[in-house]
Amino acid sequence: MRIEALVKRLKWLVWAAHFGLASGLYALIARTGSESALVLATLAVLPLLLPLPGLLRGRAYTASWTSMLVAFYCALLLSEAYMQPAFKLPLLLLAVVAAADFVALMLYAKGAKALTRRG
Repeated sequence: MRIEALVKRLKWLVWAAHFGLASGLYALIARTGSESALVLATLAVLPLLLPLPGLLRGRAYTASWTSMLVAFYCALLLSEAYMQPAFKLPLLLLAVVAAADFVALMLYAKGAKALTRRG
């Protein structure tokens, strides 16, 4: 597979995983529907929305630093799954989505940088 096609597929995977992580986290936190839960869910998802303009433009630098942000969310979700056995399955599923987002971001950043070096 050519690197251009691979980078394009990775870009779609990054968008899908990032959207899945943000929406899943919002749904998990805001499940009660109370006003405080909605505010907390919005505050928890807000950092994931900050890199969206750069990700939509396909910037490799944005993908690089976003991967570190997603790694934090992955660790947070794994620790929450350990601390809250009642919500273990949804939290572990979100941690898997976060890990997939992390891997996709790293591969996309590397592929996009290789494309710019090639010219």
